[in-house]
Amino acid sequence: MTNLLNGALVTVALAFAALALAEPNVDEHLAAVEASQAAASALNAQLLAPMNYQNGSDELDRARRDMQAGQSAEQVSDRLTHAEDSFDKAIAAANAARGIFDEALTQRQGAEIAKAPELAGALWAKAEKELGNAARALEKNREPAALDGAARSTAVYAEAELEAIKAIVVGEARRLLSNATRLRADRYAPLTMDRARGLLLEAEQKLATDRYAISQPRELAQQSVDATQLAVYLADSVRRVQNKQLSLEEMLLDWQERLQQIASAAELQKDAAFSPDATTDKVVNRIEELRASEALLSEDLSNARQYIASLEDEIRVLDDRLGGTTAARDAAVIRLEAQARAREQYNQVRNLFDDDQALVVRDSDKIVLRLVGLQFASGSAELDSSNELLLNKLERAIAVFPRCDVVVEGHTDSTGSDAMNIRLSQARADSVMKFLTVDKNIPGFRIRAVGYGDSRPIANNENKEGRDRNRRIDMLIIPKDTENSF
Repeated sequence: MTNLLNGALVTVALAFAALALAEPNVDEHLAAVEASQAAASALNAQLLAPMNYQNGSDELDRARRDMQAGQSAEQVSDRLTHAEDSFDKAIAAANAARGIFDEALTQRQGAEIAKAPELAGALWAKAEKELGNAARALEKNREPAALDGAARSTAVYAEAELEAIKAIVVGEARRLLSNATRLRADRYAPLTMDRARGLLLEAEQKLATDRYAISQPRELAQQSVDATQLAVYLADSVRRVQNKQLSLEEMLLDWQERLQQIASAAELQKDAAFSPDATTDKVVNRIEELRASEALLSEDLSNARQYIASLEDEIRVLDDRLGGTTAARDAAVIRLEAQARAREQYNQVRNLFDDDQALVVRDSDKIVLRLVGLQFASGSAELDSSNELLLNKLERAIAVFPRCDVVVEGHTDSTGSDAMNIRLSQARADSVMKFLTVDKNIPGFRIRAVGYGDSRPIANNENKEGRDRNRRIDMLIIPKDTENSF
């Protein structure tokens, strides 16, 4: 009897074990389906096989909801099986669609890079719809319809890309022109507005010819922006004259004053009889002179760098030939080290000062500190507390060069007599020297002060800006190390 009972229990246990083994492993199945979905997404199946991909995603979502609701493992597994089957079909369809949709996908990527979804939203949506319809047609084995849809989507993506590029390159020009039209600039500045529109049209035409060559269209768009802004300014000026808010004479005088300010900044002599054309020519010539000077300075810098490179080559050659320390090698090393030290010292001094405190420049074998922030009361040589921060920095600048001489130069504008200007410039230079020797204990034998009056102007004395620049203190730091080459 006992044996029969034990046999029955074993049979029941085996039956339950078999049932457990037959129960599907839902978690593993879910992970496998999610991997299939990821593989389909990697192939752009949501674009190239939208129906199968959507069916699979829907079944997967239902399976997850059933799991949360406590539905049977069999029901969940059945949904997962349907989802997996749909994703497999989507993967197969996406691979098959590659040849048909390659061009459309490439153009879509270009449009996306150009930010077409944001800048050409309507065209992007239309292209997406065309591509979706073509992909669904292919899933239904309607290849001719799919081919036609792919071609249409490619064209619309290209159109969206161009519109987005135009928005980036000429969008600001379009916006300003629209605003200027709203302000009725055409009525008061028609020629300038026509020019602005022509420049914008030319930019758009060049983009239509080659959308990826944006350098010239961007320049044309900027010229259109400039012309539009000028049109708005002119329209406002003409409107104010017509409304008697501004006389024509006042407007022309204002332009004259602005031109004179430009001429003053270029350090040009003021003409007794003002001529806009002549002044403009002088300003242009001055700019050309400065450009030529800049080119020469750039050439000097290039030559200096080549010279340094040649010295470095010389050292390497000497090392290769002689393999040890020689007098020639030592001389080259000393020159290089001295030049590097001089550059480092100059940078130290330059970094001490803000732009509104001092301009630091190299002049041959010396450093010139133009103390633009050092202020004296009119006719006075007294230093006040407002100059303390700047004066303290002078001590630190001198300390960068343990062996140096210092010259403090005083300069004035041309207002007043020569004798008075000499006395005032000397007194101001003496005040700075006294601060350095008495307050900062710098040996007096290292510093001297010179007053030049108005004999060394750096700007035009015939206007206020020039006179302000000419009233100055320059401090020259002259290193005694002859190897230091600035």
